[in-house]
Amino acid sequence: MLTQTKEINLLQAMVDNQPEMTCLFDNQLRIICCNDAFKKEIKRVLGFIPDEQFSFKQQIDGRLKTFWLPIVERASQGIPFQQTVKSFNNTPDHFFDIDIQPLRYNESIMGVMVKAKDVTTRTQNENNLSAFRELAANLPNTDVFYCNQDLNIILASGMEMKKHGIDYTEYEGKNFAEIMQVFQIKNIDKRLSSCRVGDSLTTEFSFNNNHYLLDCYPIIPDQQIKNIVFLVRNVTDYKTINNKLEKLNQEKDNILGVVAHDLRNPISAVLGLAEMMSQRPDLTMDYLNLIEKSATTALSTINDLLDVSELGKENFILEKDIVEVNELIRTAIDSTHFFAKRKRISVIFVPTQTDVFIWGNADKLIRLFSNLISNAIKFSNTEQYVNITCEVIENMVLINIIDQGIGIPAEYMNIIFNKFTKAGRVGTAGEKSLGLGMNIVKQIVQLHGGEISLESAVNKGTKVLVKFESAI
Repeated sequence: MLTQTKEINLLQAMVDNQPEMTCLFDNQLRIICCNDAFKKEIKRVLGFIPDEQFSFKQQIDGRLKTFWLPIVERASQGIPFQQTVKSFNNTPDHFFDIDIQPLRYNESIMGVMVKAKDVTTRTQNENNLSAFRELAANLPNTDVFYCNQDLNIILASGMEMKKHGIDYTEYEGKNFAEIMQVFQIKNIDKRLSSCRVGDSLTTEFSFNNNHYLLDCYPIIPDQQIKNIVFLVRNVTDYKTINNKLEKLNQEKDNILGVVAHDLRNPISAVLGLAEMMSQRPDLTMDYLNLIEKSATTALSTINDLLDVSELGKENFILEKDIVEVNELIRTAIDSTHFFAKRKRISVIFVPTQTDVFIWGNADKLIRLFSNLISNAIKFSNTEQYVNITCEVIENMVLINIIDQGIGIPAEYMNIIFNKFTKAGRVGTAGEKSLGLGMNIVKQIVQLHGGEISLESAVNKGTKVLVKFESAI
């Protein structure tokens, strides 16, 4: 036991030089000496500064007695204690590295040395980073980088780039700008440098057929940049949806243009002709023919719009039954008879010798064949031929529609089945095209599990081949 003033003064000098909060207790757990930092913390906990008569064993209560007293007593018996704990009175916002060691002299224990280092900031940062890492790891399709002001990575987390074999956790401690060089983003060095002075950043880049957004969020407490957070988000799905919405919006505008123009003209013509009929009864038959032509044009436009709307629905279900193909083609030829007669075009059909059946929807297949035959007539010159054949080869039903018309330019072949393209040309007799017919044809063929192909040469005609699997 220490009793000499000289020895105590020597220990006090040693304790005062300790960077941590330090206190020495004797075997009775009374204070021998402690430094100012320890006194300050004890005052915060107890409300007063203990003197040399303070007994840790007799003058404490609460957590100090239930938690700390057994630990200090064990240390007085030779069992040390080292751990990071909350403050002495369990306040949640203070953390300390505690080191309690037996104080030995000549192989005997003469007391206990208690050291406490305030690690509140470090512990809070570690807890925050741990929570940050857990949050980042659960963000969908996103990688997160927590950097210091120099763009050195403190934390990297996320599962997105691991899909491409890149483990960002390997880059913690490295510079974020260097890592981003992999993605070859234009002016990335300059743009990342601007983040260091507080500028925000949003840029898009592509990698392995995926689209990503890189966002920068400077953390600026007390008007000074402390850290910078970068998010790398996979926006491929959003971009796909956005492109689809833009396409749908464009189609909507095109349809509105059709309604405003292609329907207005024939309807206006019908109204004008009806008025003229009332003034010239002698020309009634001529006017009726013109009215029929205008009404037919308007009806065809409406049918195209309705078909495109119906077939384009994602939940559209086609009802099928066993249908006879030759009969459907004959019905389609009858529906186009008026147009062929007006241009004096002969439509020649060579059916199979026996009936041939497929699984399909009769109305849609008639629409398919009518569109193809109408196109052949539209782009043929007066008094030419349209030849149609139906045959069965190796359980496949093949329908050929061949014309001698103006053909399809090579630059239109890749867009012929798209909506509202320049491939929708005017016919040889000035017939207007809405630009939807071949798209409708393609959708009907696909809904029936069939195939369609084109062969064409300018001024030599076009051959369309449609294939379906036989039902029998």
